[in-house]
Amino acid sequence: MAATVAHEVAIYSVCQVAAYAVCWKASERLMPKAPDRAFSADALYGIFYYPALVLLALDATVRLGADVTTRWEGTVRSSQILGRLLLSRMLVHVPYLFLKRRKEDRKMLPLYLTHHAIVIVVYGLGTFRGRAHFWGAANALCEVTNCFCTVIELFACVSSEAKERWKTLHRWNSMVRPPPPRARPLRPLPPFSPTLPLKCPHRTTPVV
Repeated sequence: MAATVAHEVAIYSVCQVAAYAVCWKASERLMPKAPDRAFSADALYGIFYYPALVLLALDATVRLGADVTTRWEGTVRSSQILGRLLLSRMLVHVPYLFLKRRKEDRKMLPLYLTHHAIVIVVYGLGTFRGRAHFWGAANALCEVTNCFCTVIELFACVSSEAKERWKTLHRWNSMVRPPPPRARPLRPLPPFSPTLPLKCPHRTTPVV
């Protein structure tokens, strides 16, 4: 079984490399003014990848949540595909991270690598052992947030004309995020005049 899973993960990895190559070429044509080609191709890839993960995770969570046995020992085709997709994408994405040149991505590189290592270990064990697929699928439901983050990343890669053309989508996408906290307005200070006497609380006569 392990050899079969390894073979399938290898096939998934090759397919994801090919998908990234297509997204790279497509980003060059669709987003020529992107600040970083690797960043824009990654965002374009996420438009298709993250919704697929969410649908697979939702299906597996619903179908495996019936009882204790299915939650720990059960597998369905959607959970198997989900595990292979996550594992292969993390394996491909680790070297891909070093292609990104944005200052923000370079700063976050240690955190990204730590995250990817944890996902590879956890989902790799579940994929190869065929256990706890329900819990893996339930945890993967958090990928729904990346669907909206990917739209924000795409808007960071397009021209001002495209942003204006798709402003309704950007506004709708931003509505699902909590608004930033509103800062309290500062009370204006009274104008300072050097001719006015300053009162000291411990004196009965004004100090000039």
